[in-house]
Amino acid sequence: MSSLTSQQPDDLKLKVQVIALIGARLAKYGAETRLILQSMDTLCRAFELKDAQCAFDSQGTKVTCESPQGQIFYYSKVTNYGINMAAVSEYHRICLRAQEGRYRTLEEIHADVLKVKPKVYPRTLIVTLECFAAAAFCYLNLGGLQTCLCAAFGAIILMVTRFFLLDGAFFETFTIITSAFLGAAGACAAAKTIDLPFEDAALAMLSTCLVLVPGFPLINGFLDVFKGYTVSGVLRLMHALVVVVNAAVGIIGATYLSSLFY
Repeated sequence: MSSLTSQQPDDLKLKVQVIALIGARLAKYGAETRLILQSMDTLCRAFELKDAQCAFDSQGTKVTCESPQGQIFYYSKVTNYGINMAAVSEYHRICLRAQEGRYRTLEEIHADVLKVKPKVYPRTLIVTLECFAAAAFCYLNLGGLQTCLCAAFGAIILMVTRFFLLDGAFFETFTIITSAFLGAAGACAAAKTIDLPFEDAALAMLSTCLVLVPGFPLINGFLDVFKGYTVSGVLRLMHALVVVVNAAVGIIGATYLSSLFY
């Protein structure tokens, strides 16, 4: 078993690995850059690694540390970025517990990092919540009951299409465009069926696609830029912009289609 303050080469390697791994996990589940680097620095202090250097980019996290035998380097690649605030909170708590001295060995920390599992919500619940979100957005923009129901119907089509395409491992761009197109077209068709005016149909179509707005990437992107992490912030904003453009393409296509029969 290895103590947190041990400076043996094998222990240093494990320390560097744990720091890089927890940074990569934080990045994977949607943490902002400042939190990622702060958490890694917290572990460096807990491990008494005064000369360690931590870095994060769009591809992963890297940590370097000097040892009597030479430099130790570890790189942890980040794949499949997502958003899971429960996992982010748990990883940050691990860093705080290490800083407070609650762990006795490195193996305990490593095991806790590997044990964290992101919460997975039932798809039925996600679709239901997205329907309510679309209807609520429509209502806040002065939509009537029928318009809100059309928006909710479109959201169902959008989310079912999105899950189907994700399961089929289609490209993200194609998935977003197709989901936005079919969801908006479904909302428009529902509005046409109950003889709503085109203005209400357009509101329902836009409300349907609200669920595709990348809120966290936009927020984290602006936070990174304002806090001095310009490169990572711009990359997050560019990714969010691509999602918005893809959704816009789908809505424009559905709007053109609706103009043919409205």
